[in-house]
Amino acid sequence: MLVRHVVVKGPLVLAMTLLVAVGGTDAQQPGNILRVGFLANGAAAASPAVDAFRQGLRDLGYVEGRNIALEIRWAEGRFERQSDPLTLLQRQRIADLAARHRLPAMYGFKGFVQAAGLMSYGTMQDDLFRRAAAQVDKVLRGAKPADVPVEQPTRFELVINLKTAKALGLTIPPSILMRADQVIQ
Repeated sequence: MLVRHVVVKGPLVLAMTLLVAVGGTDAQQPGNILRVGFLANGAAAASPAVDAFRQGLRDLGYVEGRNIALEIRWAEGRFERQSDPLTLLQRQRIADLAARHRLPAMYGFKGFVQAAGLMSYGTMQDDLFRRAAAQVDKVLRGAKPADVPVEQPTRFELVINLKTAKALGLTIPPSILMRADQVIQ
């Protein structure tokens, strides 16, 4: 069995490691189930990243249990299992620290704003994980991982938390609110 490794660094400062095990030329024949490993931050719960990755695979014609099997493993907050210790729990602590010191902070990831941060502008995480599925598809079809080009994000989102703005005594101009992809009341 040939084991191929694909490493995709998500801009959530989490590393998603995909291990793709395929059986050489048999990987393309119908009836074979391909196995893909997915290491994610957090605990075994609902994960938008995993959901987006699964959707990306479905968009490419993969059906779990029929022609592909996902082996999902969770880091569960253990830093030695992750490439970077910035976890979901630390987001809340960072947002709380900024609020306690009344700092109007802007973040690169929506998760901070959902944790009471003021605003974020960054890549659309779901889109990145859907695109990761396309990268894995290339490897499953026989491309060498080293030959699969790294893709730049193309979709970005602005998220604003009006509750936090109010708590900081800030008024967000309507022109900015109109441009926001999401406004948290």
